[in-house]
Amino acid sequence: MPTETPRNSHPHRPDLREHTSFVLTFLPDDSGRTTPDELANLLRQRSVVAAVADGDDLGTPGATVAIIAVDDTGRVLLDADGRVVPGQPVEHLVPGLAHLTGRHVVVDDELVVAPDGSESEPNEDALAARTATTLVAWRASMQSPGLVRHIAHGAGAPVEHVNVDGWTLVALPRGITLDAETFASTLVGASERPVVTLQRAGESRAVTWHHRDRLRAVTVELAAPPATTPIVPEGAPGSSAAMLAEALGDGTLRVVPDTRRLDATTLAALRAVPLERDTLLVGAAEILGLPSEVAALVERSGTAAPSGWLDLPGATTLAPDPSQRAVVVRGILDSVLDEPVGDRPYARFRRWLWHRPVVLVALALLEALLGVALAVSAASGGDILGHAWPLWTAAAFLVIDGLSDLVAGIVLLRRRRRPRR
Repeated sequence: MPTETPRNSHPHRPDLREHTSFVLTFLPDDSGRTTPDELANLLRQRSVVAAVADGDDLGTPGATVAIIAVDDTGRVLLDADGRVVPGQPVEHLVPGLAHLTGRHVVVDDELVVAPDGSESEPNEDALAARTATTLVAWRASMQSPGLVRHIAHGAGAPVEHVNVDGWTLVALPRGITLDAETFASTLVGASERPVVTLQRAGESRAVTWHHRDRLRAVTVELAAPPATTPIVPEGAPGSSAAMLAEALGDGTLRVVPDTRRLDATTLAALRAVPLERDTLLVGAAEILGLPSEVAALVERSGTAAPSGWLDLPGATTLAPDPSQRAVVVRGILDSVLDEPVGDRPYARFRRWLWHRPVVLVALALLEALLGVALAVSAASGGDILGHAWPLWTAAAFLVIDGLSDLVAGIVLLRRRRRPRR
C-alpha cells in the first residue's frame, strides 16, 4: 500500500499544516457492518489519534469512516499521555483493521484492502453517496435545453428541470452527483456561468460555485460536515492529541478566492457565512442570488427519497437520450422550438421571433434567398478581394441557418393553429 504522499492534507486548515491523514471507509457487507462505536474501540485499543463518522451521515449508508492521523512519512500518529508520537506505518495498520473487522476497507477512495490483506481498486458504486441529493443551477440561456440533455445523458436517468428568476435549475436523482467544475469549464458558455451546486448527503451540506477569470478556473467551495467522534485514547481535553483529533474531525471547508466575477460584498459574505449544517444552504443560496426556495427543496429532499423533488411550478422531467448524437440534435431542436430564455440581446430577439412565427418564416425566407444569391454570384465568378471562398462560406451559413429557421417557424405556426381540445 503506497504511503509516500498521503492524499488528505489540509491546506485550508493552517493549524494542521504539520500533519496529514488517511481516510478509511469500512464497507458493509451481507453479514452486517462495523459500527462507529466498534471501530472507535479498536482505534482506542491501539492508541491511534483519529476521528470516526457514521456513513449514514455522509450519504453512504452502512459504512463507517475513520480519519487517521499520520506524519509526513505515513506513520500512524499515536496518543502517548496526550502527546502525539509516530507509530507503525499505515500500511501495517489497515490490513490489521480489515482482518479484525472482517470488512473491506477503502483507503482514500483509491485502494481497497480486503480482510485477507489483498488489495484491489474500489468500486465507484460502493463509494457513491447513495442518499445525496444535488441541485445544479446556471444562468438560463438559449443553450439551457441542450445542457439539461447533456446532464440527463451523463446521469443515465431522468432529471427534473425548470427556469426560475433567470436561472435554470436541474434536480439530480438521489445518489447521482455531477462534476460541476468540469461541466462549467467544458460545456457551459460565458452567458450561462456561474454553475452553482447545492447538495445534501445525509447530514453533510456542500455548496460550490464555478466560473472563469479569463483562462483561469475559479471555484468557491463551502461545506458543513456531520458530527464526528474524536478518538483520544489517553490525552485529556486540551492536550496536543485531543486537539489534533478534534481538528481531524472538523471537516468544514471554506475556499473563497478573490475573483472579479463576484463583488467585494458578496466575497465578504461568503467568507463570513456560518458553516453550519442547518443554515449553510439557505445562507449561501441567498448570497449567490439563487431563487429563495431552492435551498429549502434540497433540505427537504434529504429527509425522504422522492423520485421527483423539484417542487416548483413549471418543472418537467427529461429522460436521457439514447446516444450523444441524439443529445446534440434534440438539444438544438429544443433551443429552436422551446421559448428562448436569457437576458442577452440575441436571446431577447429570438424570444420576440418565437412569439411571431410569421415574422420568423418571412425572415428565414429572406435569409435563405440571400444565401442562394451569394452562391449564384460565387458560381458566376464573383469574389471578395480576389477570393471566392468568402462568398461560398457566407452563402452556406445563410442557407443552412435560414432553412433551419424556416422549418422552426413552420412548426411553430402549425402548433399555434392546431385546434385546442
